[in-house]
Amino acid sequence: MLVAPPGHSLTRRSTPLPLQDLADWPLVTREPGSGTRVALDHALRDRGLPPIEPVQEAASNATVRVAVASGAGLAVLSGLTVASMLESGTLVAVPLEFAVRRDLRVVWPGPADPAVWLPT
Repeated sequence: MLVAPPGHSLTRRSTPLPLQDLADWPLVTREPGSGTRVALDHALRDRGLPPIEPVQEAASNATVRVAVASGAGLAVLSGLTVASMLESGTLVAVPLEFAVRRDLRVVWPGPADPAVWLPT
């Protein structure tokens, strides 16, 4: 999802932001090769658009979230990553005309039963 700091002009949009308009705004991203960055680059490429040139790259989601909350730019991050900041009002979701999707994988040590700890 696309997130912005509270009070950003995009948070008052009544229509979703078109993907091609994302390049008009400063964007804070993870480093090249990170899952969300790759998913965003693929979404852009699939629509014939060039990759985003970020104003800042960060090695962690936490750094991206803080940069956005501080007004450095917008970010595309997993909803799971920003849920608590959306709930607290530290970040605001901006509707998009597209969904950036990515696969997630879970790794655990040894013979464990994931049914024990996965939500139902």
